[in-house]
Amino acid sequence: VEKMFGDYELSLELDKLGIPPDLASQLFGIDSISLPELRANLEAKRGEFIGTKEEDKYKEWLKKLSELEDKHRLENLKKYSKYLVKAQSERVKIKLEELRQIEEIESLSDVDDSTKMRMREGVREETQKKLSDLEWEEFKSSDMYIDIFNDLEHASNTALSAMITRLSKMKDSLKELDPSDLKEIVNAINKAKEALANKDPFKAIANNMK
Repeated sequence: VEKMFGDYELSLELDKLGIPPDLASQLFGIDSISLPELRANLEAKRGEFIGTKEEDKYKEWLKKLSELEDKHRLENLKKYSKYLVKAQSERVKIKLEELRQIEEIESLSDVDDSTKMRMREGVREETQKKLSDLEWEEFKSSDMYIDIFNDLEHASNTALSAMITRLSKMKDSLKELDPSDLKEIVNAINKAKEALANKDPFKAIANNMK
């Protein structure tokens, strides 16, 4: 157990120096191990220590592991906050905010695992909704969308068919959108189908069957 802790702490130092795990293993004979792996290994050895004279030592290891996990979460929170400031992409910001919130949930010592799981799921659902909203807003701002819907009458059959296909896929995949946004997609599909029907009735029938 002491070796596992030693390998973990040394691997952190080597990582700061930019030395990859495989090279660290060759140079120093250490096995790279993550905190989740360290906890899993330690808990697997529980039966070897509980009820023996080594029980107090085992509890000390658990305490040390909890302190390392708390430190790791705090470092991650700082890292995510720093990246959020620098991030230019809105999509990256949304994902970083998700990671930051999950780290905060994990750090709650007075919340049971079941509640944490529900909280994490809530964060993930909210993140997916934000990503869906962003994808729809970005698509509405795209040249393809603007060019077609600003001049439906002169849009080509190919462009209208491609737009109908794209919007239909978005309607099916972006389930987390607000009802008003989903309605907007449906209205856009209907407008494109109507424009296509005025140009090519046979093509319109094929699209309506999708």
